[in-house]
Amino acid sequence: MKTLILPLVLLAMISCTDKKSADKQRLCTELYTDDHPFMPMDIKAAVVKKSLWPHSVNFPLRITVKFLNGTDFQKNKVREYVKLWTQASADGVEYKFHEKKKINFRFIPYDVTTSGNNADIRISFGNGGSSSYIGIDCKTIPQDQPTMFFGWINESEPEESIKQVVLHEFGHALGFIHEHQNPTANIPWNKPEVYDYYRRTQNPPWSKEKVDRNVFERYSTSSTNYTAYDSLSIMHYAIPSFLTNGGYSTPWNSDLSPTDISFVKQIYPYHPCYVNESCCYDKNGKKILCN
Repeated sequence: MKTLILPLVLLAMISCTDKKSADKQRLCTELYTDDHPFMPMDIKAAVVKKSLWPHSVNFPLRITVKFLNGTDFQKNKVREYVKLWTQASADGVEYKFHEKKKINFRFIPYDVTTSGNNADIRISFGNGGSSSYIGIDCKTIPQDQPTMFFGWINESEPEESIKQVVLHEFGHALGFIHEHQNPTANIPWNKPEVYDYYRRTQNPPWSKEKVDRNVFERYSTSSTNYTAYDSLSIMHYAIPSFLTNGGYSTPWNSDLSPTDISFVKQIYPYHPCYVNESCCYDKNGKKILCN
């Protein structure tokens, strides 16, 4: 039986540029059901190989989603912005007989009187940080427990912030990791400043070892599929310049970057081929003679 480990907390670094406003931060938690997949080593977008959704290149990938709680406003915002991942997965080719988008999220109802219909992703809303299991790790979690949590989707929140957190958490659900820990990232951290920052802003204060694990260490090349480091990725949090050397900083991203869009097509390719086209497949993706 697989043993659950305590979830690893990764700080959602804020977009401000001064220390006072930098203390107002939000946490995004990557949740794992196995040993943490990266180790410190020098190696744009990146995903955990073992957590990618299995799929046939000949058929769309359908992922079911249900809400365990939440207001109509919260649910509608999730439905609205997750469509951007679906649109990003389209291969850009028009087909006559079938949908052209690779990734499809199907929202199913939740019956509070029973366990409800089974779903791959279960969403809960509340106060606190936001989190998601990485890729198919969500399938190992009991159906009555959430696999994704949103802590700041409400009517008083800026629209760009809501869009950012929905896209970001569903990026994790597709297997994406935090971009500042991409194997190819080479951020010029001001380590003494970073250690002090997390000591001051976390409760309880983060130790040097915890900062090393959550900020400086990068995923290994063997455990991930990745591109060149992408500071514009939706999986990258803003880095204020006072935490780096030489004034390096990154913006707060609320849209999928061009690399996010091209990379999701790369890790979830779609080459549909149906009856009356040049080649044919059955419902299980096995190649057959065309009629």
